[in-house]
Formats: sequence, C-alpha cells, structure tokens
Amino acid sequence: MDYTNFDVEDFVDDTYFRRWVLRPDTTSEQFWYNWQQQHPDKAKVIAQARQIVTSIPVVRYQLPQSDRTQIWNQIQNVTATPSNSHSLYRSTYLRWAAAIALLIVTTVALLVWQSSHSNQLYYTTTYGEQQVVTLPDSSIVILNANSSLRLPDGGFEHEIRELWLEGEAFFRVRKEIGNPSISDTALRKFIVHTADADVEVLGTEFNVRSRDDITQVVLNSGKVKVNIARDSIMMKPGDLVEVDLEKQEVVQRMVDPKVHSAWKENKLICNGMPVEEIAEMLRDTYGLHIVFADTSLASTRVYGTFPTENIDVFLLLLAESTEATLRRKDNQVVLE
Repeated sequence: MDYTNFDVEDFVDDTYFRRWVLRPDTTSEQFWYNWQQQHPDKAKVIAQARQIVTSIPVVRYQLPQSDRTQIWNQIQNVTATPSNSHSLYRSTYLRWAAAIALLIVTTVALLVWQSSHSNQLYYTTTYGEQQVVTLPDSSIVILNANSSLRLPDGGFEHEIRELWLEGEAFFRVRKEIGNPSISDTALRKFIVHTADADVEVLGTEFNVRSRDDITQVVLNSGKVKVNIARDSIMMKPGDLVEVDLEKQEVVQRMVDPKVHSAWKENKLICNGMPVEEIAEMLRDTYGLHIVFADTSLASTRVYGTFPTENIDVFLLLLAESTEATLRRKDNQVVLE
C-alpha cells in the first residue's frame, strides 16, 4: 500500500494502520517506524489519525445477521427506482437518507441491548490504571491496566460464582458455602473465564493474564484447576500454566509467583527478562509502542526490580540498564 498521499481520514479507514495502533507487533512497529522516518512531513497526520483510532470506543454488539439483511433489503427497495428527471440526485439523496436510517436503527438496537444488560457488573481500566474490585462474595480482584472484568446478571446469585476476564487480574478468592438446600459443606465453585481456558477455584490467590489470544495462570496459594477444552490441569502453588489455543500448546512449569504479581505493587521484577517481553508489557499496560532501531536490543536480558509507578522514570532506568539511547514521542519509544 502506498501511503504517501494519505490524509487523516485515509489512515483511520486503513485496516493495517488501525491494527498497528490497536494491536501492534514487531513487524508493524518496524514498518511504521521506517515509514515515518522516510516521510517526516506526515508526522502530524499520523499523530492525529492515531488519536482518532484510540478514541473510538469498541462496540462488541451487532444486530443479528437476519435483521441487518432485512434492513438492507428494504433500503435497496427504496433506492432502486428513481421516478423523475432528477434521478441521479434523488438516488444519491435516498441512499444517504437510507444509510442514516440504518445507523439510527442500529444505534437504537444497541441502546435496547445495553438497557437489557444494565444489571451486569462491568469493570474496566485504561492504560496505566489499576482498580481494586470487591466482588459480591467479598473476594478481592486487583484489575491491571487495559483490562476488563464482567459478572453475569444478578452478580453471584447462582450456584456457581463465575466471571469473564480480558486482560490481567490478581484474585484473592473467599471460600464460600453453597446453597444449604444442596449441601451444608459444599463450597461454591469460583470460575474465571478467558478466551482460552476456564480457571476453576475453591479458595486461593492467583494471577490470570489473558492477552493476545494467550492465557497464563500463576498460582500463589490454594488449589486451581485449569479447564482447556476436554482436558484439565490441577495446579499447585508455584505452578504456571500457559495456554495458546491457536498453536494448540499448553505449557506448565514452576515459577516464583511474586514475579508475576509484582505489577499490583507497581513493580516489575526482571530475572533475566528479554527487553522484547518488557516491550509487550509496556504496550499492554501503558499503551506504549517500543521500536527497536537496534534490533539486537530485543533479546538483551534485564535483571533487577524496577518501579513502574512513574513510567518516565522506568523508561530511563530501562535505557540505562541496557546501555541504550531512548527517544520518546507521544506513545512511541525508540531504543537504539
């Protein structure tokens, strides 16, 4: 794609550009870094387009296909046969009017859907933000940045306590007796759903990270069972289980749990962590896009404990520990 003559609107409409802004990877970061180096006159346009893309709310609800097809068929029927000498103008006018009508119908449907789901408990955090959530059963969830947590209608009124996570969170789950009419000693299950797995808990402390189609569970204490399709893995304290359904891989190994939950104390513990992994954390948590002008820096390993409460201080410490030069402009950081 030749982006030389693109304006702000063109960039916002471009799928590859939007994917880079919202879900960057090493390839796209390198491409857009090189492109901006070659076209410095486009810096303002790129910045404006990025701001627009990041400000557009993500709406996951859509009208059912049958409804959309019916509405569109009606639009085509209305605009199919202009009836006077101003046919071109009338056709264009009616198509614009029909498009606006379609937008109104879709918006009304979305509002109705949102109203019907208003009883759901929904928590979300932005880049660089953490939130402590007290659940209806008094369990505690510390929600990391750029994450969301959803409970079903009515909260935990059902026999199983369950919720849905996108992003990362640390859980302190309270043991709770189930419905006495079923069993006086039965503990109510607590299940965290992610895109790749279901984490089933009785009473425990654990960290769940679900990003980029990979789910990672680290158990601090207690018992956890990770359900993956038809299989399940029982975890013991210190275990890490990572599920990548796209690659059909499941990894289980022993780790130091404190390393994986240090984020809730605004710290990053690096015991030989490659800078490339740190870059992923900065992207997911703070919305920063790291570009390696010197590609060898990506595999450089870092040791030590770094405070993350002030991200500018963290970046300076990272540059110092890797003996790299750092340049930052808005949300892009270049290491060389």
